[in-house]
Formats: sequence, C-alpha cells, structure tokens
Amino acid sequence: MTESVPERLPQRATAHTGESGGRGGPTGHEAPTRQNRRVTPLNIDDRSPTELRPGQWLSVHVYYSADRDPLLSDCVRPLFARLRRERLARSCYFLRHWLEGAHLRLRIQPAGLATVPDLTRVIEEDVGAYLHRHPAVHDPRTELSDTLYRERFHLEFSEDQWNARYGPDATRMPRRPDNTLAYVDYEPELARYRGPEGVALAEWHAQHSSDLVLGLLASAGTRSGSARLGTAAQLMAALALSVLRDTDRAVTFFDDRMAAWRTLFHERYSSYDAAYQRMAGPLGDKMTALCAGILDGQPERLPGHVRRWAAHGDALRTRIDGAARRGELVSDTGCGTTRPVGPDAARNVLLALFTHMLCNRLGVTASSEDYLASMLRRALAERG
Repeated sequence: MTESVPERLPQRATAHTGESGGRGGPTGHEAPTRQNRRVTPLNIDDRSPTELRPGQWLSVHVYYSADRDPLLSDCVRPLFARLRRERLARSCYFLRHWLEGAHLRLRIQPAGLATVPDLTRVIEEDVGAYLHRHPAVHDPRTELSDTLYRERFHLEFSEDQWNARYGPDATRMPRRPDNTLAYVDYEPELARYRGPEGVALAEWHAQHSSDLVLGLLASAGTRSGSARLGTAAQLMAALALSVLRDTDRAVTFFDDRMAAWRTLFHERYSSYDAAYQRMAGPLGDKMTALCAGILDGQPERLPGHVRRWAAHGDALRTRIDGAARRGELVSDTGCGTTRPVGPDAARNVLLALFTHMLCNRLGVTASSEDYLASMLRRALAERG
C-alpha cells in the first residue's frame, strides 16, 4: 500500500524531485531497501471497475501536476464524505505518488458490487468538475529528467519490472496525461504488511490517517512549510508514544527511522544538530506536553486533533497486539514459508510504515521526515 520512494536520490542526483507538483512542493515516501524494492507491485495497470470482485477495493488515480493540497481539501475530502453519506463506500483513503506522473491514488472500498456503477458515476462527476474548474498547467521547470525518473524507479522497483512494462531499450518513463482519471489495479503488499491481516489493519488505519490529514489540509494551520513540519512532528510523536507506550522505545524507534534513510541523508546531519540547538526549548516543551497527555493520563494538555489521533493510536496498538498474539501477522522466511511476528516487532514494523504514510499524506518530503525523526529522537531522549 505504500508504493513509495524518496523525493531525493542519492549523492549525484541532487535536483529537487518532490511530488506535489507546485514549485518546491513536497511529498514523502518510504525508504527503499534491498528487500522491499524487488517485491513492490507497480499498481499501475488499467483495470475496469466492472472487473472488481467481492471484497476488493476500487483504485482511482487522479493525474494532476499542480499543487495537490487544494485538490485534496476541495475535492477529495467532500467526495469521500459524499460516498459515505450516500452509502456507496465502506471506507476511503488516499496517498500521493509519482509513477508515470504526479498523481493521487484514491482507494475506495465499495459498499457492495451493486453500488459500483453509482460509485464510479459520483467519482467521475466530482473529480471531473474539479479538474474542469482548476486544470493543472504543466510547468516544465518542475519536471524530472528522464534519468532521474529512471533512477527513482530503480530505488523502489526492479529492472525486470521496468523491462516488462516499458521494454529493455526504453530510456524514458511515459507520463500519463495531466488532468485525467484512471481506474487501475490494486495489489496489496502482503509481505510488507505481514500478511492479509496486516493489510486489513493498514487499510483500516489508512482511512483514519486520511481523514485526519484531509481535515488539517482544509484549515489554514498547515499552509506554510514550517507549520506543516510542526504538525507532522507532533503527530509522528503522538502516534509513536501511543503505540509504543514508552519514551525510551519511541527514542529507539526514531533512531531506527534515521538508520533507514542514512545512506541518503547522512551528509545533512551536521545541519540537523544546528537546527536542534535553535529549537530545543520549544520542542522539548511540546514533547513534555505530549508525554503528559499520552503516557501520564493528562489528555487535557493535548490539542483536540492530537488527542483524537492518540486515541486512535491506542486502538491501533490493541489491534496490532491482538493480531500478533493470534499468529495472524507473519514474515516471509525466504524459503517459501512464513513465521509469526510477535507484538513488539509487529508494532515497530507497522508503526514505521504508518508514520511514513502520515508524512506522505501531509505532503512532507522524505528528507524532512528524516529531519523530524532526528529532532524527535533528541527531544524525547533529553526528556527521558
């Protein structure tokens, strides 16, 4: 479900490659590893909604190279509300992506197969009306070079996948037309999310994460870059503390998140140190309030949206632990078999994915996510 890759490529590829489409606009993605980048499905093949089977999700890609924040707040948010209100969908979530052009991926669980025709009609009406009123105008200054697109592809996917889709002699990834909507295949990432139960848990969480972010994007409080980073830091810390229930474990978690990105961003660490010295006091106060509200039973110290997010984190921990204890979360041994994942390991694996996708939805770059992990690790360690 993550389908993601950093917005900045290693060392020699230094051009900004953020996804939001506006100049300097951000997005965030999961750090690729040698394990996950070879098994991640492209989820880019066209698939008619009439081919859906019971229980499957409808996947809609909206290709839009301009700033996607207004598309989310002014179109996707009311669309999701309408689909639920008219009982056409059980669940909805979104993520940002770059493959074959900047786009949003809307995942919608139909209320039933009989509702699919009305579901697609409403989607096409609402999205089509927005694209007609606010068409993206391509700006070549924000376009990645063909070389960077290919390097970015290979951070997340395999050479075999490139050859199968584009051909072994292809040097350019084709781009989908701007201001278009496509119905595509959705293959859940079973290995990454530790089996079918982990995918179901991730999809449940994704709706809560999407609803939270859509509400925040509709407010004025996240429009500036610094405000959005502050919001992301607060929500990242709140989720880690509510799922892990321990400050020291949260420190270790954020240290591990930095380790996942180290090969890409280690040259920036000296600037992280200088930045932390400037903000240590205010950030420490924020962490003290978060720890008091989440760990010490003082929820009144938390802003309303953070309090609700922490409550969701508590419910998330309960569901992760229950699934792990029932043996429903598994990892691939590499020998054609699986082994159960215990609660502690499951919390850390899934929390890393969920924290990353929170940043993706907020439009926070991978480099900024790494930076925030550094700030939070130090602030929580000093509090402890």
